Amino acid sequence: MEEKTIKLLDELLPDVTILQLQHKEIVGLLDLSKFTKLEELYCYGNQITSIVGFPDCLKFLSCHYNKITCLDNLPSGLTCLEADCNLITSLDMLPKNLETLRCGENKLSELNNLPEKLLRLWCEENLITQLNNLPCNLKELNCSNNPICSLDNLPTTLTRLLCIGNGLTNLDKLHDNLVELECDDNLITQLNNLPNSLRILKCSTNKITNLDCLPPMLVELDYRGNQIIQINNKPKTLTKIH
Repeated sequence: MEEKTIKLLDELLPDVTILQLQHKEIVGLLDLSKFTKLEELYCYGNQITSIVGFPDCLKFLSCHYNKITCLDNLPSGLTCLEADCNLITSLDMLPKNLETLRCGENKLSELNNLPEKLLRLWCEENLITQLNNLPCNLKELNCSNNPICSLDNLPTTLTRLLCIGNGLTNLDKLHDNLVELECDDNLITQLNNLPNSLRILKCSTNKITNLDCLPPMLVELDYRGNQIIQINNKPKTLTKIH
């Protein structure tokens, strides 16, 4: 570690459970070996390239906006990982208890070994081409701005789906628990099989010509930039429309 980082860590007590190191101008390696009771680490907004010495008790890690290339040494008890805006190319060794994963704006080309307990996945703005092995209990997915052409194997538990700017041509296999769908900036031509559970639909800038089969409880709709002249049979619950 750099001398400046060593001095910063030396001033901290070893038995802290929460460590606030965000925007501290840390460069290069961050060694956490001293902090054996650490449960939460906030170290975003630095120039960290790697983190070592994770304690087994760590539950929450927020390390976005750094220059990290690899996170293969994470503790098994970690439940939340926020690693957006780094240089990560692979996340194949994630802890089995992970529930929230935010890994947008990295250099990932695949996410094949996701933990079964994962509930929230934000992987927008990567190089991912397919998501066929999503955890069966996933509730929230943001895969926007990836070169994904198909989303045919979505979990039945999904309540929120953001798939903006992917190049999708259809979304015919959505399940009944879905509450929010944002699929703007794709190549979708029709949305005739929307689930009745849907409350929010944002489908602007596609190639849709008809939206006469909207879900009965829809509250918000944005369909700008399509080829729709008029919408018939609008749900009575619809209060916000663009």
